[in-house]
Parts: sequence; structure tokens; C-alpha cells
Amino acid sequence: MGARMRILSSELYEAHSQYLAAVRDFFRSRGYLEVETPLMNRQGAVELHLDSLTVRRRGIRKSPEAPAPPAAGTDSLDADPDLAGYLITSPEYNLKIVLSELQRSIFQVAHAFREGDIGQIHSEEFLMLEWYLVGGDEFALMDQCEEFLHDMCARPFSRIGLPEGKQFPRRSVSELLQTYADCADFSRPALQQALDRHGLLNPAERDRPDEIPYDDLFFSLFLNRVEEHLGVDGPEFVYDYPPALAALSRVEDGRARRFEIYWRRVELANGYFELSDGIEQRRRFDLDNRNRRQAGKPEMQPDPKFLAALDRGLPECSGIALGLDRLFMLLRDAESLAEVSMY
Repeated sequence: MGARMRILSSELYEAHSQYLAAVRDFFRSRGYLEVETPLMNRQGAVELHLDSLTVRRRGIRKSPEAPAPPAAGTDSLDADPDLAGYLITSPEYNLKIVLSELQRSIFQVAHAFREGDIGQIHSEEFLMLEWYLVGGDEFALMDQCEEFLHDMCARPFSRIGLPEGKQFPRRSVSELLQTYADCADFSRPALQQALDRHGLLNPAERDRPDEIPYDDLFFSLFLNRVEEHLGVDGPEFVYDYPPALAALSRVEDGRARRFEIYWRRVELANGYFELSDGIEQRRRFDLDNRNRRQAGKPEMQPDPKFLAALDRGLPECSGIALGLDRLFMLLRDAESLAEVSMY
């Protein structure tokens, strides 16, 4: 969120309005139900690389129902009436709560917020599309993503097109690491050796490579040697991630069943064949909080309503979060969010 809102041209406002209408039309015509979920939760994001924006009250009490001041000496966030909550980094937890009740395909167009994400293709506030395909795995969801992007490119608001019926490349993480980073696989030793060969380890890291978090090893190599080659000639899927980067996806046969979409070297979307095991999800949240402590970040309590939804049971499904501002930027043939976004 900037200090002020950017004012766009009337033509851009019109194009953006048509864009959001087309997004909704696409999913409604395929039987999806649009839902609304809260933009503020009591719990923040637990994942290491996500930082939630905090909302605090100013001590104003306008009704008897307003939270009372905390007891003297209280330092628990749960007992802090001035902590109103955290703005969502995505609607994922809330949508899965709804999904566990409805057991049908749903979508939401939501504002999302991530502290510190500011740059050419980053904004602390942005518009996210998230949808869940019931009865389909990650490959079925990739098929639908292709259909969706073809549909968006064929609309009047788009300044670029895609060849009709063009299938997007699908490459595994292992294949990409071997092709562009000369890395045999995504094991810790292979990543360390590749980083050293490419001169991406500083002297301190070279002396103590086992102290480097796995996430840092992987992303240092991937971002520096692989990402620039992705989605150059059109949208491209990257799939089969390391199990350590499973997030909220299933892990089977030594791979995390998740994928990302890249277009013009821009990460556009992140999809999962959804994990529905509450016990495993609790274990991952514990690991996330351990990693947050080691990184000097505050721990975040997992959302109990989300965990209860997993315990009730999700339908077999895949889900994806797509940055609508980034996609609009690409469709308008722009180079930065500042050209097309008011945030």
C-alpha cells in the first residue's frame, strides 16, 4: 500500500472493469460458486516467507461489546484487545473453511496484503483470484489454467494474444535445475555443489553450508539460474517441487504435487493438489514456526478454524492463487504494476 492511490486513465478503468467481469464470467459459466470471505483474520500467515500486515486498535471503545483493556502484565496476543487481527496474505485458509462445508468448486476475487512486498511487480496490497477445482488434480487444474489464459487473451481488453489451442510447456523442477543450473537433483548436497560451482556461495556459507536453510539454498539457485528462462515465449508450467517446499500441497513419490505458472519471467500463479490431512498440516505448521524462530520472525498461531476444516474433510481437489494485477499487467503488455494498478 502506498502513501497515495494512483489515478489511472479512463480507458484503463474501463478495461479493468471488463477484465474483472470476464474473470467472473469464466468461472460462473463452469459451475463455480463465487464466495466472499473476511480480509482480516485473528491469525496471521504461518509460512516463513509470508509476512502479514498487523491491524491494531487505538484504544477507542465505542460500545459495551468492545474489547476490554488487558490485565496488568498481560503480554499474550490472544489477551491483547488492541490487536484487531492480521490482513490476509491470501484467502486460502478462509476458502478452505467454506470448501469443507460446501464440497463444491468455488472461487473468490479478494484483496490480499503482504508486508514489505514493494517493487516493479510487487505491491503490499494487490488483487488475487483463488479457485478450487473439486474432483481434479494438479494436472486437471493446469488444463483449466490454459483455458482461462486463452480466454483472457481473446478478450477486447487484452493487447496480446496466444495462438489458438496452444498448449503451454510443462517442465519439472528437476528438469529445469539440470538444464539451466547443471544440478543433478534438488537434494541439499546437489544444490550446495551447484551453488558453489556458479559462485553463488559467499566464503562464510562455503565453510558452513549445512547451516544454510534449505529454502535459501533452493531459491538462491532457482532465482539466479533458472527463473530468467521461464515463460519467455508464453505461459509455462513448472511442477513437481521438492517435498521441503510442499507448503499446503500433497507429497507423493518424493515430490510436492504443486506447480507455478510463469509468463515473461513473471511468477503468475501457484497451484496445489491440496493436502487434506490435518495431522500432517499441523506438523508442517510446527516446522514453519521453527523456521520463523530461526529467522528472527515472530511465531504465528495456526488458524484453528482452518485446521478444524481439514479435520472435517476437504473434497478431493486442487486449488490455485493467481495475481490478477500481474496478469492484467501482462495482458496490457506493460512492464510494471505502476502502469496498470492503482495500488
